[in-house]
Amino acid sequence: MPVNKTLILALMGLVLILTLAGVYVAHESYKTTITYEVLGGNEVNGTYVLYVKEIVNYGPFGGQQPLANAPVWLYSGTAENHTFYAINWTNGSGVAVFHVKPGTYYVFFNTFKKGYQVNVNGNTLVVLNVAYLDKRFAP
Repeated sequence: MPVNKTLILALMGLVLILTLAGVYVAHESYKTTITYEVLGGNEVNGTYVLYVKEIVNYGPFGGQQPLANAPVWLYSGTAENHTFYAINWTNGSGVAVFHVKPGTYYVFFNTFKKGYQVNVNGNTLVVLNVAYLDKRFAP
């Protein structure tokens, strides 16, 4: 039975297009992100809990891991004008916990030299999801 060369060429073109589309989608979704979520809750002794989580994303086939023992610096004030407030390290789940009064804080993820300004008016979660294979963060 003869093989139709046009059909084979069309299938090869389709496979190439699907491969390129998959590479593009994987590349576009693999970015460093910082998310912020107010968890709510009431003040306890005039303070809220600020949870800071660090996740390392090793790419589409490498999965994600929480970053343990990472220093997180917390500053009182804005990204442009702040003073040192506290330092803490992430636990085995990648979470550092701070007890803070309501206000504006600047969270600095020291391991990756990234910062984020957050307004705390309830228990709050800040998550850094680092695209580790990004050349800016790889050792």
